[in-house]
Amino acid sequence: FAIVSALFIIVALAALGAFIAVVSGGQQTGSLYDLNGARAYYAARSGAEWAAANAWGNGACAGANLALNGTTISVACAVTATGNNVEAGLGTIWTITSTACNAPVAGACPGNAAGANYVERRVVWVVER
Repeated sequence: FAIVSALFIIVALAALGAFIAVVSGGQQTGSLYDLNGARAYYAARSGAEWAAANAWGNGACAGANLALNGTTISVACAVTATGNNVEAGLGTIWTITSTACNAPVAGACPGNAAGANYVERRVVWVVER
């Protein structure tokens, strides 16, 4: 009877250990996705801030592909309105779209979404000077 009991306890503990290993791996993967998502969001935001600083400082906003710690940022600027077309005294209004991803295609985002660890974040700002 003791051998049967010992064997049952060993099998039960092995199953419990396997379950804990699977749950722990899932938690680590989820944490990694969360970290990569936050990294991509703040990279996209920094690209938008860069473009807004150019728009406010130089009066010109040009698109670019930037790299930041393994994340690629694609920034696009478009003039939405200029001069007094909408309202008297209005300056130039730009729409800035900043997209950050961790797997770019040809050095630009959006990238290769087929990868299991692909992360992409997009930030759109409207600024006036």
